[in-house]
Amino acid sequence: MKHFSGHARPHAIHDHIRDEAIGWLIGFCEQEINADGLRRFERWLKASPEHVQAYLQISALWEAADRLNRTNALQIDELVQRAAAERSIVKLQPAADRLRSVGATRVGRGIMHGRAALAASLVVLTFSAIAAFWWQSHRSMVYATSVGEERTITLSDSSTVALDARTKIRVRYTKGLRTIELVEGQALFRVEHNRARPFVVTAGDATIRDVGTQFDVRRDGAATTVTVLQGRVTTGGVYVSAGQRVVVAPRSTLHPVRVNARLAIAWMEGKLVFDAIPLSDVIRDFNRYSLKPVTIDDPQILSLHVSGTFDARNSAQLVQFLTQRFGLVAHESANGIHLARH
Repeated sequence: MKHFSGHARPHAIHDHIRDEAIGWLIGFCEQEINADGLRRFERWLKASPEHVQAYLQISALWEAADRLNRTNALQIDELVQRAAAERSIVKLQPAADRLRSVGATRVGRGIMHGRAALAASLVVLTFSAIAAFWWQSHRSMVYATSVGEERTITLSDSSTVALDARTKIRVRYTKGLRTIELVEGQALFRVEHNRARPFVVTAGDATIRDVGTQFDVRRDGAATTVTVLQGRVTTGGVYVSAGQRVVVAPRSTLHPVRVNARLAIAWMEGKLVFDAIPLSDVIRDFNRYSLKPVTIDDPQILSLHVSGTFDARNSAQLVQFLTQRFGLVAHESANGIHLARH
């Protein structure tokens, strides 16, 4: 799927990479990384030079290597060594130059060579100190997508969150609770269940507590729609099971209903599915994906209902449908597409 995002400056670390690095540091510092997490950390470290470089840039801000907990450093030493041996992470000249200026001189073991050894060694040296520093200053981490962008985040407990376009979440993990706030948009959660450390999603007035499951949460103003794909969740004292959906809104009674849960996440395949939905909501959904928004001023037109399956990134398909179905006229400009009656 196409992403509408800018290009980073040379050697700059993308914000989401830095956030992921911080997440790993916090996870190890809080001793919440299990055996599977260690394997995922190793894969993450090997995946890109930018991942290691993120540690390097952070480490330049922290100069208390002599205060490190050596036991914690050794815990990941083997993983870092293996990652350093991969050819995919050796191109780190700019970061290595910066590290020379702060006196990073630890000698790596035999399987680590050149700049990769310097990078990996510094990761080992500064791991605990960086974790402590960032744990204090980044207790809550924010992830967001822009127009037309989708993104999947792997959290430190192996849970994943897939963000739809124009979605924002705030993540806060503590020793006893995992909390995600859906500030806006839509997200699909695949949760690693941990009875001793509940996973809770908040969205407006809705509080969704995981009972070991996979579920989709969509926030539309004051209303929040929860659709369960696997397992079950609780919200407002009501259990919602796989294949059910519930809408949480102020002063409303919760009534889970049976739905085709797969349609709730059709957005992950680039599709928007509507079943007698007001045109105002249809246009709002399309405009989350298009840089040329569709607008309609007539409230009578906006109250019309639409059913069908559309390509989320093809607003021309929607415009053609509306002109044929309701006899509207499209006026396109550099700012977007405006629809009106003849």
